Amino acid sequence: MQSISCPLVIAFLLLVASAPPGTTAQEPTQPAAGQALQSLEKQLAAAVSDARLTYQHVFVLLGSLEGGPVLRLYEDLHQEHDSLAHAMQNYRILPISTADPQRDEVRKLLQKLKVQPAIIPDQFLVLFLDEQGKLLGKAAPESFYRGEGENRALNRPATLASLKKHAPPPLSSRELLDNALADAKQSGRRVIVQETATWCGPCILLSRFLEKHRALWQRDYLWVKLDHRWPDTEEVVQDLRGDATYPIPWWAILNAEGETLITSIRAGDQNIGFPSSDEGKAHFREMLNTTAVRLQPEQIEVLIDDLK
Repeated sequence: MQSISCPLVIAFLLLVASAPPGTTAQEPTQPAAGQALQSLEKQLAAAVSDARLTYQHVFVLLGSLEGGPVLRLYEDLHQEHDSLAHAMQNYRILPISTADPQRDEVRKLLQKLKVQPAIIPDQFLVLFLDEQGKLLGKAAPESFYRGEGENRALNRPATLASLKKHAPPPLSSRELLDNALADAKQSGRRVIVQETATWCGPCILLSRFLEKHRALWQRDYLWVKLDHRWPDTEEVVQDLRGDATYPIPWWAILNAEGETLITSIRAGDQNIGFPSSDEGKAHFREMLNTTAVRLQPEQIEVLIDDLK
């Protein structure tokens, strides 16, 4: 995989954070100077909306996105196979530039979030928000680093403690599935089981799509997300699909007894993931047509037609 420089990573995160639900940034391109991608309130609303879907909290990172302390913090928190990187899976990152011309908008956002004092940071400021956008806490550079100059280093124990403190509590995939199956028996519905992870772009697209059309499909289905952050997820997923491995999102439709009726694996042993291709749409149509109880064919086509 081609490496991407840190400034482009931050720019890409900014593009993703500001993309409206149902879209995704395709290339990590540097935004032009003064380019307004979205208002900060809309960026925040999009991040909070995704956090609800993915059972995360929001990690708002305020500072200069051109380099320096913000880039260093991002690098320090995302070392491969690191406990801090794992802890960061509990957060939707929302990078916000404090450079002109949006400094006034940043101040207004701080006031709206009831951050005291509502002062733009010299280096960076981290805000921890819950899935409703409520401020849980804030952290300045001294909360993450210790020492000065060349001796300045990440305070890993303090940083990890802060990330765990402000994260949502872990769930049990087994309990979520058992509760959904019990509900399915009472309501005469099926269960959509989605294997997912917070770092998976197609998983988020699928979640956004299902949430958008919840009022339509929920007459026939319940929806359970088995996230790889939770310790029993691998075991539960293996019970459902055996030893076969597929890219995520892998998903299946179960009956109320927990029996698999159909999965996202189409002909040729290919996982449709987020079904945006013609083959994916065709298999998604088959998944619904073979398991729907109350949904009519024309209602299923409404879902298919909205896949992009």
